[in-house]
Order: sequence, then structure tokens, then C-alpha cells
Amino acid sequence: MADWYLLCSFDLPGGSVAATLEADGSASVRTTAPLRGRDHVGTYRARFAPTEHAKLRERLVSTQYANAAQGAPVGPDVPHVTFGEGQRGKLPQVLRSFPRAQLEPRLAGAFEELVAHVEAALAHPRAALRASGQLEARKLAPRDELRFRVRLESIGSESASWPNPLVALAQRKARLALQVAELGTERVQQVELDPALLALVGPDGAPFKSEPLCKSAPGTFFELLGSAPALLEPGQWSAVVLVALAEPRPSDANTVYGTWTIDLGTFEVKP
Repeated sequence: MADWYLLCSFDLPGGSVAATLEADGSASVRTTAPLRGRDHVGTYRARFAPTEHAKLRERLVSTQYANAAQGAPVGPDVPHVTFGEGQRGKLPQVLRSFPRAQLEPRLAGAFEELVAHVEAALAHPRAALRASGQLEARKLAPRDELRFRVRLESIGSESASWPNPLVALAQRKARLALQVAELGTERVQQVELDPALLALVGPDGAPFKSEPLCKSAPGTFFELLGSAPALLEPGQWSAVVLVALAEPRPSDANTVYGTWTIDLGTFEVKP
């Protein structure tokens, strides 16, 4: 089987990672949530020495994963890992899924090697968006609005297309939420963001409203401007924004979608 490929996919909080490693050393990865502390989501394409992929395949096959017990049945929300292999242009000949917490030691070791390889591929984004955010003010009165901006920057080698958050929100194909937590306590508040209090600004600095898809050339960015009533007790608080965009139809390798949790930092509510 000279034109073989390996598949590896696994769940993340808010999304997943799917990778295809081919015999010629090419690797394709899609993430729909940031992997291990990263701030970007999208598709990635890299090339490694064919011997690296051959070693990873040998390592995986040596675990006899195709015949390994798949463990006791678990609920749909339990993180899973899927491994597979096949011939280029054909469906996988082997495809097995396991609850991540139940991986046998040998298979867990092979999985970590595959994840390390996937992480190396993430240094080569094809179409990906990096999310960052900031508060407009860090000192507020109790009834002030909490104003923020989120930047979605295209960091790939090719242009990215992605759902317009305002249009997707109106179609119930997106979720945007603001969460604040009082430092040193367990007090947390979360509010779903009102589309009427959101604005999307394009790379040219002009409002971007009606188009269902945003298109970002490499190095350009859009900004999502938002506000929400704070109504918080005096004290020190932290804030994060959740942006979740469902996969649009149709989509391709340059379409970006998924979930970002964006740290806005801390702020103070004064008496």
C-alpha cells in the first residue's frame, strides 16, 4: 500500500481537530477550536520527510489499534479519539474510535506522538483566523456599559472565508456571549450578546453588514465591536468573549469556522 494515509481526529472543548498524514509527507489539518492554548482556528498544510510519516504509521500499527477493545459505551459528550488508515482516493480501510480517557497506554503514547506532529503542522496555516480582544475601558461605574472589540486576523498563506457573525447570529448559526467573573470569588455572569449592540468593521475600516461571508486576504483583519450592560458590583473583574460560528454550506478548505474563547483581560468597577 504505497499511497497510504493516516487519519487522526480528536475532540477539544468547543470543537475538534482532524488530520490526514500521507505517505509522501504531506499533512492536512483542520481545527475548529484552538489547540493547547493557541489563539487561531482554521486549516493548515505542511510537508514533512516521508520517513517521519512512515515512522508514525509504524508506531500506530504496532499498537494493534484495529483490534483494540473500544471500551465501555459512553455518552456523546465524552471526548473521543479516532484513528484510521487507507489508500489515497479511497475510503479508510480501518476506522476506530475510543474514549480519550480510556486509551490503552501504548495507544495513548502513539496518540501523543501524532498530536505533537499535528502541532508542528499548525506552524503552516493555509486559511486560519487568529482571535484577540480588548476592553475599551478598564475602569467602570456600576451602570456603565462594558465595551470591547474582537479582532479576527487572517494569518494563512491563502485568503480565508468565514461566516459573517451578525448574519449567522440572526440565522441562529452562531453564538456570541460575554462572560465576566469577579476575581477572588465564584461570582460569574454570562450574557448572550444582542445583535443590535454589535458592529462588524471590515479591513477598510467601513461597516460590514449584509454579506453572509467575510473574506480576509492574508494579513488583513475584521473587528467586531460590541457592548453589554455591566450592572456589576464594585470590585475587580475579568471578561471573556465566546465566538462560535457554525460551518456554512457550501464550504471548502479555505472556509474557517469554529469556536474562539477570547480573553479581554481585567477591569475595575468603582463604587
